[in-house]
Amino acid sequence: MKNNTLYIALSLVIMGVLSSKVSASCTISPSVSGPVVWALPATLSVKRNAAVGTVIYTQPWNNSGGPYASASNCSPSFYTYVQLVNAMTSTAVPNAYATNVAGIGVRMWANAGTSQYIPAYPNLNNKQGPYNNVPISQGFGFDLVITGPVNTGALTFGNANVARAVMSDSGAGILQNPYSYQYLQINGTTSIIASACTVDTQNVAVALPSLIMASLTGKSVGATFNPTEFNIALTCNTGIKVSYQIDGISSVYSQPAGVLNNSTGSGMATGVGIQILAGAGAKSPLPLSTKTLVATSISNNQPVSIPLVAQYYKTATTNSPGQVQALATFSMYYE
Repeated sequence: MKNNTLYIALSLVIMGVLSSKVSASCTISPSVSGPVVWALPATLSVKRNAAVGTVIYTQPWNNSGGPYASASNCSPSFYTYVQLVNAMTSTAVPNAYATNVAGIGVRMWANAGTSQYIPAYPNLNNKQGPYNNVPISQGFGFDLVITGPVNTGALTFGNANVARAVMSDSGAGILQNPYSYQYLQINGTTSIIASACTVDTQNVAVALPSLIMASLTGKSVGATFNPTEFNIALTCNTGIKVSYQIDGISSVYSQPAGVLNNSTGSGMATGVGIQILAGAGAKSPLPLSTKTLVATSISNNQPVSIPLVAQYYKTATTNSPGQVQALATFSMYYE
C-alpha cells in the first residue's frame, strides 16, 4: 500500500513537469507573446502651472508585441481583460496615476478608438470574449497628463511591466483561473523641464518717503500720498503665459482696492495703510488675491518686468504718527 501511494505521488509530479502551458482551461503556445514596449520621449518641456488634465504626450494605441499566442482546447471558453500589474496612486485626473515626477500622471488604455482606460488595481476593464481556439494578443497606448503643479525631474517607470492582459474562465468581471498573456512595458527616461521664470530679486523692499501728519489733516478716508514706483524683474523661458498674484501677510483693509492695513504694535502709526497699484498705464488699484496676467514670453531668457506702485492710503478719520509697514507675498503662475 505504501508503494502504491508513492507511485501515484510520483506520477503527479511527472505530469506537472511534462504538461504544456495551461492557463484557465486552455493550452497556450507560446506561453506569452512579446510585451508591448513603448519608449518615453527624451525631453518634454512643460509649463509649471499648466491646467490639470492637459495632455503633454500621447503614445497612440498599437500592438507591437510580436507574434500572437494561440489559445486552444479551451473548456470552457475564456474571456480576456486588462488591469494594472500593481497598485498605482490615483490622481485628480480620472484614470491617471501618479509618476515619480510631481504633477505628471500616466493614463493607459487597451483598445484602439474606444478609450478603454485601465482602472485602478485590481479592477478589470476591456472585457472580450468568449473565445476558443483563437490567436490572442493585446495592444496598449498611454499618455502623460498634468495632474498638478509640475516639478523638473527624470520621469521613468524603471523599464517594468505596468499593465497586463489576462485570461479568465469567467465572463463576470472576475479573475478565475487567471493567466497573464501579454504586458505593457514603458521604457526609458524623460527629462521633464518645468518651464517657468526666474525672479531676479527674491525679496523686494519698497521705501516710501516720509509722510507729514499735517498732510492727513482734512483729507477723507481713501486719500493717497507719496506714490513710489518699483518693479519685479523676471527672466522667462519661451512661450510662457506669465501671471502673478499679491496676497497680504498684513491684514487686508480692502481686497478690491489693493489696500493693506499697517502693522500693529508699539511705535506704529494708525489710520494709514499701504495701497498697491498696477504700475503700467493708468496705474489702477491692484486687487489682492487675484491672478493678473503680465505677458506671454516669446523668446528664451526673455526679460519680463512687472511695474508696480506703492502709496500711503488713509484708512481712518483719526490718525497717529509712527512707522508704516505692510507685508505681502508675491506668487508667480506659468501657463
